[in-house]
Amino acid sequence: MYIMQILLVEEDDADETQVRDSTQCTVLVKCVVFGFIYPTCVIFATVSIILTCWWNGKSNFYIWHVLLTGIGFIVLMATGIFILRGHRLVQRATYTTRRTIHWIVQSIAVAFILTGTVLQYINREMKHKHHFTSAHSIVGLVSVAFIVVSLASGMVALFGWELRKRLKPLWSKRLHRAAGVVGFLAGIAALGLAYDKHIFKEYLSKDVRLALLGTTVLTALICLMGVLKKVYNYFWETCTFCSNENLILDCSDD
Repeated sequence: MYIMQILLVEEDDADETQVRDSTQCTVLVKCVVFGFIYPTCVIFATVSIILTCWWNGKSNFYIWHVLLTGIGFIVLMATGIFILRGHRLVQRATYTTRRTIHWIVQSIAVAFILTGTVLQYINREMKHKHHFTSAHSIVGLVSVAFIVVSLASGMVALFGWELRKRLKPLWSKRLHRAAGVVGFLAGIAALGLAYDKHIFKEYLSKDVRLALLGTTVLTALICLMGVLKKVYNYFWETCTFCSNENLILDCSDD
């Protein structure tokens, strides 16, 4: 009997050690991903876009379109999402504070993106060119449309006291988050398609443009890790016939 108790104690200690090691490994991975890989990707993509626009000159509306939309998506919008996730770098701030910073940063991002889009529209009008004739322009238009919807629903969730009587805040927040995710992913896709444009091909080699595409996609995946995890869990539980009342785009703090 005494021997059995010793074995049980040793088994419990082994389980606790395994859990502790697993937790430490998870913390280490998160530190590497969020503390090194993510900022490296953002810096590399940002510097590449700025240098490319600088080398092409600053007097063209098209250059400003690339610069403003690129910074808007890869820096500002990604940062706004990153802050709301509650990473350890901002975990001391309350959710209300992070939400305030989130909508301020996202509003600036939307201003950048819309300004860049309008400038490109004017640029093509001045050159008497047709609009939305390429995959890049069409995906970009889809992105702008969803971003506007996300902005409008976000404003309703924050300030639309009268509209809240007709539309529950929970659903307006879910619409805001869903439209924001789709708009962000579409914007990243449009940005990736832009890397094959002459403005990048002229100054960046194929390997550099491939690395730029990889860092851009990786930035988006890291930002949306929480949403992607919920999507995975939803489909896993659906396929295994497990019930879960939590929605994919739950509005609770990640």
